[in-house]
Amino acid sequence: GHAAEMLPKFAPSVYEKGLALARLGLTSDAIGAFDRALELDGSLADAAFQKGRALQGLGRYEEALAAYEQTLALKPDSAPAWYQKGTVHVALDQQETAIEAF
Repeated sequence: GHAAEMLPKFAPSVYEKGLALARLGLTSDAIGAFDRALELDGSLADAAFQKGRALQGLGRYEEALAAYEQTLALKPDSAPAWYQKGTVHVALDQQETAIEAF
């Protein structure tokens, strides 16, 4: 019904909450907020990207790659997502894949 139609409108505020949590160094909470924003609006590429950044910061590289892949599926021309994906491949010692991303 009515409440479900309103949920996507809340996604940007949940995303902003995630950014604030990330700035405070509350990375796990930030990842949770980005996940929630994506549940509310699956087309929110920025939430997927920031989730990738947070996961990468924790050294959770495979999960970060998945988040960057999700970002690029939504926004194929996202230079920051391609760049961050490349840096994860460098961290995983996957130089050739990194070069492709860069």
